[in-house]
Amino acid sequence: MAAELGGRPLLPPPPPLPWAPVLTRAQLRRGLSFYGSGERIERVAAKLMAGEPITIVTLGASVTRGQGASEEATAYPSLLFDFISHNFPHRDHVIVNRAIGATNSGLYATCFEQLVPPETDLAVVEFTFNEFPSAPYPDPTRRGFEQLLRKLLRLPSSPAVVVLHHFAWYYSYGDGVDAGLYYRPAEAQLGTMAQYYDIPSLSVRNAVYSRMQADAAPFKVSRIIQPGLTTKMNHSLLAAEAGSEADYYFRDLIHPADTGHRVMAELLAAVVQAAVQNLVADGHSSSSSSSSSEAFKGLQEEDTEQAQEEDGIEEAQQLHAALAVEEALPPPMIPNNVDHPTSVCAMQEDFKPVAVAMDGFNWTAERPKGFTFVDQKWGYRGLSMGSWVELEVSTLQEEKAEEGVLGTVAEEQKRSTPEGTSNATLHLGYLRSYERMGLAQATCTQGCSCEPSYIDGLWADRTSLTQMHSIKVSQHPTCRIRITIVARTADTPGGLNLHGAGRKFQISSVMVAHVPVTVSATNEQATELRHMMHK
Repeated sequence: MAAELGGRPLLPPPPPLPWAPVLTRAQLRRGLSFYGSGERIERVAAKLMAGEPITIVTLGASVTRGQGASEEATAYPSLLFDFISHNFPHRDHVIVNRAIGATNSGLYATCFEQLVPPETDLAVVEFTFNEFPSAPYPDPTRRGFEQLLRKLLRLPSSPAVVVLHHFAWYYSYGDGVDAGLYYRPAEAQLGTMAQYYDIPSLSVRNAVYSRMQADAAPFKVSRIIQPGLTTKMNHSLLAAEAGSEADYYFRDLIHPADTGHRVMAELLAAVVQAAVQNLVADGHSSSSSSSSSEAFKGLQEEDTEQAQEEDGIEEAQQLHAALAVEEALPPPMIPNNVDHPTSVCAMQEDFKPVAVAMDGFNWTAERPKGFTFVDQKWGYRGLSMGSWVELEVSTLQEEKAEEGVLGTVAEEQKRSTPEGTSNATLHLGYLRSYERMGLAQATCTQGCSCEPSYIDGLWADRTSLTQMHSIKVSQHPTCRIRITIVARTADTPGGLNLHGAGRKFQISSVMVAHVPVTVSATNEQATELRHMMHK
C-alpha cells in the first residue's frame, strides 16, 4: 500500500486504533477471509468521511453480549464504537447491541422487525459458535441464517453487513482431536453464504489459530482465566496463574477474555480501514501524501460545520450519494428458502397482552430485583397442577411480494411445499431449570389445530435458561393455544419421580413463522452456560 501505483500519491495510513494493537498486519490479512466488492461497507466509509453519523447494530449471542470481557467497555461492540468515534467523531453515532445469550440466528430471523432498527447502517452478525456445526444447508438452522442475512440486506437503509466468526477452541473437537479442530465449526458454511451475498467475512480462527496452536501469548489456550472448568471431552483445565491472565485468550470454555474481544474489534476495524483506503485509492477523496493521516483525522475537529466545507468532505458526500442505490438481491442460495414475513413476535412487554384467559397463572417476574425489564425475566407463571393459560395469536401468512426475485411468497410456497402442508410453526419461549419445575401440555383449543405436545420445564443442568418449544399449527386469524400444567406419569417425558420435579411452569414469549427455523440453544451451550451466566 506504500508504493505509488500509476502515478497516484502514496496513501495515508489507515484510521488508527485508539488502543495498542493485538494483531499484526499479517494476522489482519488472514482474518479478513472475504472482502468481496466492498460496495456496502465502502458506502458506510463514505458516509463517515462525509462527517455523517451512522447506526451500528450488533447481532449475536453471549460473546456479542460481552460475556468474557472484564467490563462492558472492553467488549468488542464497545471497542468498535470507540474506533468509529475516535476517527470519525459525531455526537449522533449510535450502537445498538441486540445480542441475546444462548440463541442462534433463527430467533433474529423470526423476530427481525422487533430487534433490528430500519435505519441500520452497519450490522455485525456473530453466530458461528451457536449454529450447529454439521447441519446441511437445507436444515432449518441454515435456512434461518440465510433469512437473517436477506432481511438485513433488504432494509430500506441498505446497510453494510459483516459476518464475524468467533472460534471456540475447546468446543472444536472430533476426528481424534480433543480441542482446536480447525474445521469443526459452522464457519465454512456461514462463510459460503456471506460470499454468495457479497458480505465481508471476518475469522478469528484464520487470524490467530497458529498462535493458539503454538500456545503463544496473548493467545494461549493451555489454561483459562476462570477456574474449575472441564471440557466437553472431560479434560480439566488449569486456571491462569495470578498476574498471567493477559497471556490467555479465553476466560472460560467458550468466551474470549479482553484480548479476544480486542481481536474481534480489530478485525471489524480492519474492514472499515480497508474500505476507507479503497475509497482514497480510487480517487474519491482529495487526500494526498502531504495530508498523511489527517485525511481521516480531519473529521475529528470540534468544528464539524467548518470541516464539511472542505473539498474532500464534499467529495465524500457526493460519493455517498452516488453509492446509495439499492441493490437487488439474488435468489436464495438455499433452494426454496424464500423470504417470509413473521406474523407474530411477542417478547418481553409485548408478550403480556397475548394471554387472553387463564386460571392459576399470573404475570410475574422471575427475578424482580433485576436492573432492567429483560434482567427481571417477566412472564406468565403457574404453580399448581391444572393451572392453565391461553394465548391467542394469528398464524396466518401474509402475502408479500419479493420484487425481482421469485414473485410472491405465497406463489413460491405453493411451488415448494407439498400439498396440504401449509402450516405455521409456533415457537413458545419457556423457562427451563433444575428444581421445582413442572410439566405442561400444549393444545390448540380454538381456531387452529395442532397435535398435543408436552413441554418439560425440568432438566439436569444447574442453570435457568429460556428454551423454545415448537408446535406445528394450522393457519387461522385467531389461533388459541392452551398451556396446562399436568401430572407426570410413567408415559410422560422422563417418567415419574424425577429429581427436582415440581409444579412451576413459566412462559415468556411466542413467535409464529412460516418456514422452519431453529431458535433453540444446543444442549452443550446450556451445559456450559451454567458456569458463566450470572444474570
